[in-house]
Amino acid sequence: MLSKLFFTLFFLLSGLGANSSEFTKLCIASDVDEVVPKLRFILSDIYNDIGIKVSVRALPSARMIKDFRSGDCDSIAILSKVIEGDEFIFVGDPVFGQLPYGLWKRKDSHPVDIKKAKIIRTRGNIYADYYMAKFGYKNAVESIDIPNGFTLLEKGRGDFLIAAQTSIIFAKDKDKFVFVEDNVEKLDLYHVIGRKISRYEKSLAVEIKKRIDKGAFAVKNIVGQVDDNYIEYYRNNLK
Repeated sequence: MLSKLFFTLFFLLSGLGANSSEFTKLCIASDVDEVVPKLRFILSDIYNDIGIKVSVRALPSARMIKDFRSGDCDSIAILSKVIEGDEFIFVGDPVFGQLPYGLWKRKDSHPVDIKKAKIIRTRGNIYADYYMAKFGYKNAVESIDIPNGFTLLEKGRGDFLIAAQTSIIFAKDKDKFVFVEDNVEKLDLYHVIGRKISRYEKSLAVEIKKRIDKGAFAVKNIVGQVDDNYIEYYRNNLK
């Protein structure tokens, strides 16, 4: 009788930890979500494959970090290790490797002392904060988002804009701007989880690696919107 009761209790407790009952909160930086909307789809699919249901929220990156630290987010879509903290578990290989991050300027701009220049930075962006601090830039002009940043740069409200090289897709007239070769940071961006779901680190790393190897995160495959054609191609070729 006792052995039967023990077996029943073990079965129930095991069931409580089963993947099928798991639910997690994934947060993604708003600008990342705008540049690569397929990323949330791929990560949701990865979690689904290991039996976890996902809700996704897009937030300014500073708010995303705050919510992760408070427990309102269980995972972060992508994050660089330049953002430090013991609470971050960087999973497996980088989702995006060596992403150039630095300064944009107008092609017709005149030379200016960069230490005295007006630097346009996106409000609430953790990488802009990091970049300003690392290179000692003090004279900041805030933009509400990257598209607004390019607009301010075009209008001469600032001398440079801090943004990833891929951010040029937000510029209305891309030919007016050039990416500055000096002081470029190359960021490796990892999927990040917290302690709450740390037991899935290895499973997530395996699934992410599969998709990296098949090119799911390559620029040619991840840029653009999620539609029926993409979903079919993804299912057949990228996972």
